[in-house]
Amino acid sequence: MADNIAITAGVGTTVGTDDVGGVHYQMVKLVNGTLDSATPIPGSANGLFVQGQAATDAAVAGNPLVVAGKALGEVAATTDVGTAGDVVPLLATPGGIQYVALRHPNRWQLCVTGSGALTDSVIHADPGASVALYITDIILSSITAQTWLFEDGDNTAISGIFYTGANGILVAHFVNPIKVTVHKSLTLTTTAAVAHTAQVQGFIAA
Repeated sequence: MADNIAITAGVGTTVGTDDVGGVHYQMVKLVNGTLDSATPIPGSANGLFVQGQAATDAAVAGNPLVVAGKALGEVAATTDVGTAGDVVPLLATPGGIQYVALRHPNRWQLCVTGSGALTDSVIHADPGASVALYITDIILSSITAQTWLFEDGDNTAISGIFYTGANGILVAHFVNPIKVTVHKSLTLTTTAAVAHTAQVQGFIAA
């Protein structure tokens, strides 16, 4: 069939349309905007094609789909979105190096000090349904020998017993974090009623 048709009023040439509620909307094919050109814009049943190149340190040519970040200087501030699930831009240095956080977004830390023995003392509350506390680091110290036991809110031990000597200190980082039972608090029990300090940190996750 030859391209282009002459529509003569009164003759009744058929034109492609889409009937929407009795109103006909003409169906057309897209061509590019080059002057004196009628080159079709390439595409498929799934939509128009994305074309062009985006070379490093060069102007973008054509119409490429560019995955990029938002440039952020070292002293620039960031702003959190107001609603979880909203879209946020990735951040990168002006040189194009993506910023990566080395700490969990739901991190927590606490410090417990005292001189009395602790018995099932809650040191971190239940984080809520379907999530759990994870312990990544502990620092324990006491002026005399001390025994330390971490349990969940149901008195189920989440690790072995830790021991420190007189004026000793125990520092531990867990490559595989210790997981507290889901939907349970974290408690600490000690044996000696002496001055002691416990620093614990971790994150909350499913």
